[in-house]
Amino acid sequence: MRILHFYPESDSMIAQYVNMLCDTMGEYADTSKACNLLSVRKELRRQRPDILHLHGCWTFSAAIASRLARRNGVRTVLTPHGQLEQWIIKQRYWKEKLPKIIIYQKETVRRAYSVIAMGRMEESCLKRLNWNRRIETVRNPLITESISREDACTLILKTYQKVLDTDVLNVMNKSTACAIEPLIKAGLTGSHQWLDDREYNALMNHDDIDWRKILVYSHQENILQTVRQGMEALYLPVPDIPFAEVPCYYPDGFTTPRPLSDTIEDGKSDADKHVVAMIRQIRKYASRRKLSISHIVELSAELRRCDIDDDKVSEMLEEQRLDKFAKRLMQILNDMTGLEEGFMPVSARNDKKAQKIKTIINKHLEI
Repeated sequence: MRILHFYPESDSMIAQYVNMLCDTMGEYADTSKACNLLSVRKELRRQRPDILHLHGCWTFSAAIASRLARRNGVRTVLTPHGQLEQWIIKQRYWKEKLPKIIIYQKETVRRAYSVIAMGRMEESCLKRLNWNRRIETVRNPLITESISREDACTLILKTYQKVLDTDVLNVMNKSTACAIEPLIKAGLTGSHQWLDDREYNALMNHDDIDWRKILVYSHQENILQTVRQGMEALYLPVPDIPFAEVPCYYPDGFTTPRPLSDTIEDGKSDADKHVVAMIRQIRKYASRRKLSISHIVELSAELRRCDIDDDKVSEMLEEQRLDKFAKRLMQILNDMTGLEEGFMPVSARNDKKAQKIKTIINKHLEI
């Protein structure tokens, strides 16, 4: 884990706190420090940190550092050090604080994956502001004896890991992301023999696949059973991960996706009608930007498992004006689950609208 701390050099208390974190975390994380934008740019290129930890508020340089981090795919954590408490905000509110809030401060807080408060009072202030709901509380061992340095650093390290386990698809390397589709396909078919050379090589010829990230992503998206079956079919060792101990953040308003079969009543005794009803429900989820890969995997499994009359399904899709959407959906099923043309009731269509639907799926857990 690589952490870059950014803090105002003029604030001696914050500087002392950052030094304490770096000294105590040295055994568990690769830490570095920056006090100005030139150093931040240099460290973002040199170290390629996993997280930029911002300390303090109200400086324009911190806002720029946050934007630089996002451009480089680096997630941010913010410790305000009490500077977002109400009595601080009220000081020179109209002339200083309000313009800064409008221009950059609120956005910097909102964009942080986590905000670390140093006490219950500060936590209450942050909740009242409601700029960011992802709040953790870790007391400052430099000003209180109620927590040791080691315990404080352990809690902050857990926050870092929680950030990195959030929307994990976007922090996967290319080899890891490319391994998901063949694993799903192997899990749905129950055999490695269904994989083509490209899919098989994506799993077997790479040493840099992060299996933990794949399993965490699968757990969060409710496709863990399918992925585990795929790993077993390919004789890959399945890491034993206690998912209850792998917390993460979810988008505001997030609800666990319900299986398609639980949300539709049409045609449960008729395979053709059931498939059409599933496609109709998927279109509804896509229009609400609530579509997840679990829905795609469920439909792919249904198409593989059922004896479907392609002509009948195609006719029903056309009658319900679902035919164009269904063609784009078939392309997504091929890209994300390896569904072959022979299982598709309509031909696949790869266009911009199909890619937009795929983007909705990939951003399902995006903060």
